[in-house]
Amino acid sequence: MIKYFKKLFRSQKTKVFVLGIDGAPPQLIFDQWLNDLPNIKKLMDNSIYGRMSSSVPPSTIVAWTSMLSGKDPSHFDVYSYTYKDEENKIRLSSSSNVKAKRIWKYLDQLGKKSILLNVPLTYPVEELNGIMIGGFLSPEFNDKSVYPAGIRKEIERNYTANYPFDVSVGLAGYKNLDTDKMIERSYQMTKLNLDISKDFIINKKWDFFMIVLLGSDRMQHTMWRFHDVNHRRYPGETKYKNSLKEYYQFVDREIEEIKSKLDKNTYLIIASDHGFDRMDGRINLNDWFIREGYLVLKEVPKEPGKLDFKNVDWSKTKCYAIGAYFGRIYFNRKNRDPNNGIIEENQIEILQDELITKLKSLKNDLGEGMDTTAFKSQDIYDGPYKENGPDLYLYFDQLKWGVNNDVGNEGLYSQRTTKGSDDAGHGPTGLFMLHHPSIVKQERNDIEIIDVLPTIFSVMGIKEKIEGEFKGKVLI
Repeated sequence: MIKYFKKLFRSQKTKVFVLGIDGAPPQLIFDQWLNDLPNIKKLMDNSIYGRMSSSVPPSTIVAWTSMLSGKDPSHFDVYSYTYKDEENKIRLSSSSNVKAKRIWKYLDQLGKKSILLNVPLTYPVEELNGIMIGGFLSPEFNDKSVYPAGIRKEIERNYTANYPFDVSVGLAGYKNLDTDKMIERSYQMTKLNLDISKDFIINKKWDFFMIVLLGSDRMQHTMWRFHDVNHRRYPGETKYKNSLKEYYQFVDREIEEIKSKLDKNTYLIIASDHGFDRMDGRINLNDWFIREGYLVLKEVPKEPGKLDFKNVDWSKTKCYAIGAYFGRIYFNRKNRDPNNGIIEENQIEILQDELITKLKSLKNDLGEGMDTTAFKSQDIYDGPYKENGPDLYLYFDQLKWGVNNDVGNEGLYSQRTTKGSDDAGHGPTGLFMLHHPSIVKQERNDIEIIDVLPTIFSVMGIKEKIEGEFKGKVLI
């Protein structure tokens, strides 16, 4: 009898499955294409859903980490794909840089099992009570990108020995893919991810399951112009006109299959880390800093290229920018760079205000004003690693204008960087949907990315274990 009740308790415990669709734009999914996505539309009838404010910045690795830690980046100390170390060298961020617990660490402590497939910033993978396949920064399919090792062997045996973490090699290699090849590889990668997920849903034990689809992000960056008649480079009607919508229709059909494999005690979350919108062009921000005297180089570059910190005259430099899509501006502060810094603590807000005034007055290449938003670090960050982050963010024209931080460009505007061009960039607003048959339909306009983790904990009945640890609110 005791064994029976233990089995009954286990069979009735609440689980959560998260389908992350990287960069899924709410204006398309919830509005423009909703009638073409019948399964998502049907799920909304029993969902809490709405647009979701992303992290600042709305960078893929930052936003997903913010969602899964319930904190802003000043608490986990990752602000970009790269960072400058104490020797002025650029390093690539990895899971070892994350200084806050993410959901699986909490669940480990409670004896619950997690499955994480392709979640960004999980390479190298770590031991956990469950399964982890690393995100798209994983360089190859080996024991550093899969835990436990037996899962790698199982995938090699049942699916492929050449597991694709991305559609191409290199962080920005996808930008130079042929359009047909981009579509083909995005579908292949997405189908494999979802097939493995459906397998694991049925055949593995888990309490929390999350998969992130990257194909959506890659296709939107490179193919937005084909569907958006307002895009600067809209080519007219081509065979690619509906390619983005067709990809989401494919995902929508897969959602129906996934839903059919979830039991009645499982809540389904569909979410994106950020949104997307067309990109009209890029502001050559570091070149502007050079022109205005904020960034001083030892030698003038002969052609466009990445900012080389060894070529910076730190004794005269006040600030510089790194990253993409938004202005991520670092001040050359004495308290952060004791060997090089020239900006005193009492000068920081003065310099912030000076730059905000000047940069918000910039016009686009047609002479039109831009709706530019600025974020001061002290206004948005309060974590223990806030001093390591940028001092100022700029979203030029609400991110319809991206940023090119290469140096040596002519003029203020570019359409591409040395890494390639983008049709679209990250938007500050993603989407969120929490579905279960017991939920009464409710659209919300106050959802933030840091609300997701406490909501998951509440659904799983473990909210009391983590009360007071998160700023985010419970949505159900």
